[in-house]
Amino acid sequence: MPPGAGSDLDLGNGRRWGLVSAVTRTMEKRNNTIEKNREADALRKLGKALLAQALQCSDRADIEFKFPDGSPSLRGHSGVLVAVSEFFQCLYRSGMSEVRHNKFDVPPGISVASFKAFLEFVYLGRCGPQCVLADGRELVVLAELYDVPGLVEWLLEDGIGAENVLGAYEFALVNKEARSDVLERCLEFAKRGLVGFDRSTLRGVGVEAVGGLLSARLVDFGAVSRKIVHEGVEFVQRWVLANGGARRLGARAIGRVVGMLDLGVMSKRYLAEEVAGSGLLRGRELEALMAEADGRFDRALDVESVFGFGDTGKRLFHKMGLRQLAVHGRGDRQRVAGVDAVRKRVLVFGVETGKLLATAGDVRGEGMLMRPIGCAFNAGGELFVSDEESDRILVFGTTGSFVRAIGAHIRLSRPRGLAFTPGGDLVIADSGNARVQVVREDGSLVRSIGSRAGKGELYSPFGVAVGPDGEVVVSDLTRGNRANRVLRFSAGGEYEGEIHHVGRRGTRVRNPVAHEDRSLREDRPEGTEGSYPPGPPQQVEMPAEVRGVAVAAGGEVLAADPTQHFVCVYGKEGKRVQAIGGEGRMGELQHPHGVCVDWEGRVFVGCTESRTILMLS
Repeated sequence: MPPGAGSDLDLGNGRRWGLVSAVTRTMEKRNNTIEKNREADALRKLGKALLAQALQCSDRADIEFKFPDGSPSLRGHSGVLVAVSEFFQCLYRSGMSEVRHNKFDVPPGISVASFKAFLEFVYLGRCGPQCVLADGRELVVLAELYDVPGLVEWLLEDGIGAENVLGAYEFALVNKEARSDVLERCLEFAKRGLVGFDRSTLRGVGVEAVGGLLSARLVDFGAVSRKIVHEGVEFVQRWVLANGGARRLGARAIGRVVGMLDLGVMSKRYLAEEVAGSGLLRGRELEALMAEADGRFDRALDVESVFGFGDTGKRLFHKMGLRQLAVHGRGDRQRVAGVDAVRKRVLVFGVETGKLLATAGDVRGEGMLMRPIGCAFNAGGELFVSDEESDRILVFGTTGSFVRAIGAHIRLSRPRGLAFTPGGDLVIADSGNARVQVVREDGSLVRSIGSRAGKGELYSPFGVAVGPDGEVVVSDLTRGNRANRVLRFSAGGEYEGEIHHVGRRGTRVRNPVAHEDRSLREDRPEGTEGSYPPGPPQQVEMPAEVRGVAVAAGGEVLAADPTQHFVCVYGKEGKRVQAIGGEGRMGELQHPHGVCVDWEGRVFVGCTESRTILMLS
């Protein structure tokens, strides 16, 4: 008798681990494989013939398996079982009474259907029609008792899907140490998403299983995304409805799983339409959440893709090295580039695949980058990179190979941000010369933007972006980088105004004045910088420091604030309409530095602290 055969098996009280879809998945794989090995075909035919004898209780099968509940016995061949199972090898060597009489008791709790499936796997080395009716929990127990590891391997590979993962997970929880492989496989499945679960698969599932899979999904995603929170809310709602509603489950059980969801990142509209009335939150809890909800997040952007990892999962950008971004192309040919100022290179990723396609920046020679900051693609897909240390603009081909350099005869000084106009001219933030240069691709000057004094004066331009109408947007770091401005210039270079002017701690400057008025003085009391007359500035949410800027197809301006961890969005009229991110809220944007927008309106943000490029949609 196998160990533990005389006691109740630790199957748990959870859902049945059905295998209908698991067998289908395996059969599809098998049908896609052309089997040409005649020897294997012959052995399989022999196995099928012997299995038929065992299931039909033929006298030619010398072992009898008896069920404790009186169900009809099944048979087996000692030679097959000894060849496959180390348990039977040891048993026959021992000469126990079961061996002398060739009669074995099936452990209590094992159904006839599951034992037939077990025999099928032993004889054929794979699943088949009998496994469709089996319970995966019982097969794991049989594989453990009779030492048939291949059966567990099949269950882990094909035996877990949306239709049964909750049953498998609850079964693994009964003995976490012994079933750690099943537990891990269930969590890996949950990390892919929780959208394939209907009410029938959630009926009768306990709170521990629901919370475990939900936690795996949230933790694996890393960043707190509205998309993932919404997915979790729907998952919990289906579970509640499948089990008789909120009253039947109880507030404690529901609160346990709802507490895992960061509902604070959701908009007030979402809370009112989707959460209120669902029974997931009590009245007071919902009221408190609505009161704390931030209006900045009423227009949602979700993390769709993350770039910055190699094939082995290693982060490719240096910590705090990621600077400006650029995007080019459409469909499967679309690419996004990110500048790594520390590792002195530019990485180019395929937007559709997420894989690294090219690296620009040679170790030595003319294509070597000293301190790259900005990048931009021209219409042909060539990558232009600014190097603020060598005062050059370097051009690289689609494979990352160096093509040429420009900048020597236009006397650049610490060039930073780059962008292209609709007409194909290159716009350069010429930081050291306190101006923006517009040049042709051969380096010849078209115009300079930014005055030395008065309206349109630039101090240290950092980021540049060009709108669909040719309008140029510039982020300017003013005195000692203590104040920031975002300015607009027409396609012809005329100053059109400031979008905003900020001082310390993200406060907006009241009545900003021009630099020649010398109102930003070192001896002013702290808290009054940039305001005139003296006094505390208005406390409105504005960037404390702007680096990268971008212009969307509709003319909206996006400004990345690395210190407050968000990207501010301004409408055509210059009014702030949205903030994306924010420390302690959405949490995805960790020190955003570069930002760009593609033709579909998807926003790419380069986060230096997380060393990743996020695509938001």
